[in-house]
Amino acid sequence: MTDLIEYSLPSSFNAEILFRDIVCGLGEQWGQKVLQETNCKSWHHNRLNRLFLEFSRASRWSTAGKSLSLAIAAHFLTGRWFVDSKTDIYIVSLSTNNKAAIGKLSDNLIENGLKQLHINNSMFPGKGKAQTVLTHPLRKEALTTLSSYGHDDPSVFASQLFGVASGLLFLENLKTVRPCIIGVSNDHSPPTYALLAVGKALGIPQFYVQHAPVTQFFPPLSVDLAILNDQHSETAYRQAAKRMKVSSNTRVIVQENYTAPLAGSVSFDAPLRICIALSMYPDLKALRELLTALQHGDKQPKITVRPHPRYGGDLQSLNREPYFSLSNSDEPLDKLIARTDLFIVTNSGISVELLKRGVPTIYHNPLDHQGYDYFGLVAGKILPEYPAKTPFDPINIEELFDHDWRTRVRGYFSGFQSKPEADGREVREVREWFSARLIESRNEK
Repeated sequence: MTDLIEYSLPSSFNAEILFRDIVCGLGEQWGQKVLQETNCKSWHHNRLNRLFLEFSRASRWSTAGKSLSLAIAAHFLTGRWFVDSKTDIYIVSLSTNNKAAIGKLSDNLIENGLKQLHINNSMFPGKGKAQTVLTHPLRKEALTTLSSYGHDDPSVFASQLFGVASGLLFLENLKTVRPCIIGVSNDHSPPTYALLAVGKALGIPQFYVQHAPVTQFFPPLSVDLAILNDQHSETAYRQAAKRMKVSSNTRVIVQENYTAPLAGSVSFDAPLRICIALSMYPDLKALRELLTALQHGDKQPKITVRPHPRYGGDLQSLNREPYFSLSNSDEPLDKLIARTDLFIVTNSGISVELLKRGVPTIYHNPLDHQGYDYFGLVAGKILPEYPAKTPFDPINIEELFDHDWRTRVRGYFSGFQSKPEADGREVREVREWFSARLIESRNEK
């Protein structure tokens, strides 16, 4: 790739501010008490992660050690997040759910006369990720910032390393392809967090499409345009900005989100078909204990375990046929619902999607390390808790989903139920924003 000095950067570009935004932002985000333990657990999913965590912790006190840790982090960034030719709209997707959210937006834009949104699908096209980081002209500023603002917790510091490595790679790619717009569907993971910081430093307009439920523990909105799923999400982001004591100038559009009417009365037949939907940070010991508890009794249920799409661990050892099976994490939710009577969930966005559809769902807190009631659904009195102090009885469970429960769920989600014949105002606003940014950028060039 062409050297950075051959390309003019905006006069406002400041490398020190860029890396401080990345390092301090990720430190504040993943250093929150509610997230710190889960972040630590995620770094212990496999042997390579654990080795990197130990190496970065031991070597962080020397410049050479931090430099090598950055290079290793860059080598581990294996996503197809880049492009190797000129593009107007630069979109990074980290998961299937990210891709689906962006795909829905793209379909709406095409229907309204704008071009299709293509998600980046190339490996880093330069001389090598590790070598790029080791020889980058801004490496010194990056290392200085890590020395000054690196978090004390090893897992948070590792996330900061991945953020800085991502930032250096995205900077190399962006200054070559020079897009008009940057888009993401994840605003808190180190790679996309860094991408948004780089885009801001380069003065490139950015948009964010929500792909899953959010909470006040997410970073405040910093993009130019945010396309959110509902008013609850907008409230959560406002709370995040208040928590961080910052103001946001993001233009927020709440997209139309039709929710089907809730089903009528709930009735369970034997054998009960149960799906345990895990979060990204499952507690496998608690999962084994739950599986054992559910298999007691005369009428044993048929149990499916659905891993989180981004969970990197191995669940095959839990297989206990004929009562237990693993679901594909990418199985369409409606298809999974059709073959399930009852869902047991923990702190995962799937709980919101299930409740919006009126699906019987109960909460079992020990199943992950996220902390109690991360999304506030138990406090909202719409997500009953698993009756840990009594034997599991389908009849008792059935009573949790009575008329009063359905009324509470309707009330909770009424703020973002919309009619199918909505006038499409939100879609037009999004189309106009894209059109205006593309025209502005082309005029500047």
